[in-house]
Amino acid sequence: MRVLIADDVPSILMLTTSMVRRRGHEAFSVTDGIAALDAVRDSAFDLVILDIQMPGMEGTDCAREIRRLPATRQPRLLIALTGASDTENIQKILASGFDDILIKPVTGPLLEAVLERLA
Repeated sequence: MRVLIADDVPSILMLTTSMVRRRGHEAFSVTDGIAALDAVRDSAFDLVILDIQMPGMEGTDCAREIRRLPATRQPRLLIALTGASDTENIQKILASGFDDILIKPVTGPLLEAVLERLA
């Protein structure tokens, strides 16, 4: 699978990208929402993982823009990456167009469960 990961924290971006690659998938990384949106416009991805708080364009705004693209440009699965786990924030995040949420810190089993949904 082709996976795009967007996070402005280098250590989280590197760790998540590494976990995806160790599971045998192609992983591409960007550091902000604008770059993520450009990547989705330019290339097809099975999975896009977006951090919620990023400079330039937050993950929720990026998700809304991705959902406005033609269906052929949208990923099969759009996942939010966040440290917020309260019900109110989760509802707002999902309402912006995400299919699911990964709560930081991301672990191998959590990521594996997301990847299994695409298998």
